[in-house]
Amino acid sequence: MTPKKILFLLFLLISGFPGFAQNAAIIDSLLNRLKTTQSDSARADIYNNLCWNYRVDSPKLGYEYGTMALNIYVNQKNILKQCNVLNKMGINKRNLGEYSAALDDFYKILTIAESPLCNLEIAYANNNIADIYARLEKYDKAIEFTNKAFSLFLSVSNTTGIAYNLNLKGSIYESKKDWKNALHYYKLCLELRLKINDISGAATSLVHIGDCCLELNLPDSALVYYKKGIEYYDKAGFTNYGTSYISLGKYHAAKKNYKKAIYYLEDAISKAQVMKSPMNILKANEELHSVYYELKNYKKAYETQTLARLGDESLRRSDYIKKITTLELNYAFEQQAKQKEIDDLKKKALYESHIYKQQLLSLSLVILLVVISIVTFFVFKNNKYVVKTNKLLQTYNEEISSQKIAIQTQNEKLQELNATKDKFFSIIAHDLRNPFNGILGISELLVSSRESFSQEETTSMIKMVHDSSQHAFDLLENLLEWSKAHTGRIDFNPEKYLLDNLVNEVVSLLENLSNQKNIKLNHQITKNLSVYADRNMIHTILRNLITNAIKFTHRNGEINVSAIQQSNEIVVHVRDTGVGISENDIDKLFKISEKITSRGTNDEKGTGLGLLLCKEFVEKHGGKIWVESQVGRGSDFIFTLPLQHQ
Repeated sequence: MTPKKILFLLFLLISGFPGFAQNAAIIDSLLNRLKTTQSDSARADIYNNLCWNYRVDSPKLGYEYGTMALNIYVNQKNILKQCNVLNKMGINKRNLGEYSAALDDFYKILTIAESPLCNLEIAYANNNIADIYARLEKYDKAIEFTNKAFSLFLSVSNTTGIAYNLNLKGSIYESKKDWKNALHYYKLCLELRLKINDISGAATSLVHIGDCCLELNLPDSALVYYKKGIEYYDKAGFTNYGTSYISLGKYHAAKKNYKKAIYYLEDAISKAQVMKSPMNILKANEELHSVYYELKNYKKAYETQTLARLGDESLRRSDYIKKITTLELNYAFEQQAKQKEIDDLKKKALYESHIYKQQLLSLSLVILLVVISIVTFFVFKNNKYVVKTNKLLQTYNEEISSQKIAIQTQNEKLQELNATKDKFFSIIAHDLRNPFNGILGISELLVSSRESFSQEETTSMIKMVHDSSQHAFDLLENLLEWSKAHTGRIDFNPEKYLLDNLVNEVVSLLENLSNQKNIKLNHQITKNLSVYADRNMIHTILRNLITNAIKFTHRNGEINVSAIQQSNEIVVHVRDTGVGISENDIDKLFKISEKITSRGTNDEKGTGLGLLLCKEFVEKHGGKIWVESQVGRGSDFIFTLPLQHQ
């Protein structure tokens, strides 16, 4: 069996007969959806489907749509879908006859695929590679790759893929004219397709089995399978089964029932013309040629052989040239018999002339075929070398690119670590030192000169000591929590609880601080709103945000704490009527490498770590934190917590 015949068999296998009638409608539907689709992901999936549905009628256009889908999947780093569309793009290239380009697409899948996520696509890639090798008549390589594909299809329990694989093996052995092995695999394929209720696929397998039986000189068995195949085509709703009629024609020819053979073969040609299948027309004409030749109807034999020759110029080999020449001579002899005026010498001269032309033409064709074969061999060999070299270069480039990315990532981490180190040194050397200097200085005055101060001055100085001590304590507490977060020693223990209860607890803790500035502290939490989060971390977040709000809100101001559920997350607001934050300072918030020196409305100092801790703890829960603010009108610190279930 020639590579073109294998192409036809596999084309039927992949396309499926019932799909021809629906294909145009599917393409129209996809193109209409494309006009209204905005999402890149959705457009990529439509391109992917168009790539598959154009593979028969317009594989070049199908490949272009596949390329557009691939570009989007690459940007999204979606390896599975990259493998899926590469398989389809390879099939489009194969249908264009560009086998080398098709192999490039299939082999790329084996390079980028991730097991076990992509095992099904890897299986199809191996199956498609085997198909290409079969077309190139490299049958040992084809069997090798079908075996790889079969193991992978089994590992993912994909029955449809296993059926494709078995059918491909059957067609490979049929090409080798190993009819027993071909029959074995076609029967296994039939058994599987019946199990999964693949009616049209089972019909195709039945016809293949019938062909093998016919070649094994079992014509009666072949007829049973042919009739069963037609019955299954009817069940599948497909009535234009031209290949089955070709097989029936071969059967009746083998039984020397030439009248029925001609009936089925001519009907097969009619159906093939409707289906626009030149391969079926060619095969039917070849069989008709043999039938008419046996009937010694040389005129008809000549006509059908000429049609077959026009259908496929590649079949004009020496054995066919001899048959054509013989038919031409026999037809000429019939004409000469009707013309008694032509003498024997002229008939003999004409015969010898034709023989000479045949020999000359045969010799020319043999020489041409040898030259073409040699050129093709070297072109193919050189192309394989170029492909292999390009793949190696691509691999080296990818390795270099990966190393550059890794180095860049390490540099960014080092910069972040340096910023963290500088922040700690700054806090320890300055922020932690200042409050203790104040405490030591004031306490020394109280110890050495207590009698020289009035009661009011002493009370004020004691308050200053208290404030400095409280500031130092807050700083140490934040430093401890920051250190735990960055060394992995902080526990993360999420639990389910009512958010309102936790907010009440924090507000009660900070009421004295807000009362000192006569700030109204409100909280409005949706009733029965529960969260699944680490209680201590959320407590720390709320405490820091509310403390900051009190610090930067004028006397008689107002702070509102609220929380609502939106879609699949909880959104918490801490909104104040304070001094607000400039746009330049907003960009510096939540960055350890930046330092903001703003003081509160009562000249309160900040530790510089509170907001950084809030960011760490919010992101630990998978949420986000940001601020919206206008100078002089207040700030709104917002953070989210994803909805999760215990």
